[in-house]
Amino acid sequence: MICFLLFYKLCERGEAVFPIYLVDKKIPLQILAFWNGIVRSSASISGSAFSGSLLSSSRSKPKSVLVIFASLRIVVLLLQTVLIWTWGKDPVDQESLSELSRDSILFYVSVTTLCIGNFCAGALTTASFTSMMNLSQEAPDEIRSTHYSLLSTVEVLGKLAFATLAGYFIDSLGLVIMYAVFTALAVLTLPILYFMPDKQLVKSE
Repeated sequence: MICFLLFYKLCERGEAVFPIYLVDKKIPLQILAFWNGIVRSSASISGSAFSGSLLSSSRSKPKSVLVIFASLRIVVLLLQTVLIWTWGKDPVDQESLSELSRDSILFYVSVTTLCIGNFCAGALTTASFTSMMNLSQEAPDEIRSTHYSLLSTVEVLGKLAFATLAGYFIDSLGLVIMYAVFTALAVLTLPILYFMPDKQLVKSE
């Protein structure tokens, strides 16, 4: 579980970088504020709510939810990699965004992937914390609080571990290569989930 918590957030650095890429493309800030602020946040909250709904029913186990949304996140990151490679670094013609054009199509595909990615991130976070709580409940009574605090700390550490180096690597290697790395990290999350014992992710009867 600790290995998964340290690893599963590494590829999500791409979610923070992609809006900056759109700023560099000279997308008007008022448009970005709407899509990256209101819509993106709503997508993340919706993902958490949807994941919670699945987990509150007896039909879905945390591991199943984690596998589904971790797999979908791979598709999102791969599509964003292709978008960056296709769209390039040149600023867009802002007037073209208000009409049917290559720039407007790529922009709306971009914000769609951003929203889907945040939906997946919200769903994964809820399922991960549910798994952490279920696992901590199986610990001896005297260490349950410490057990859960340790897992929560590890989750935050995994979230911040790559953030400190991502900017340097992006400047050195370029966005396309780094998004390929983010995609590879997302793919490598699945073997960790596959080998994770089910008993650690299912609440005791």
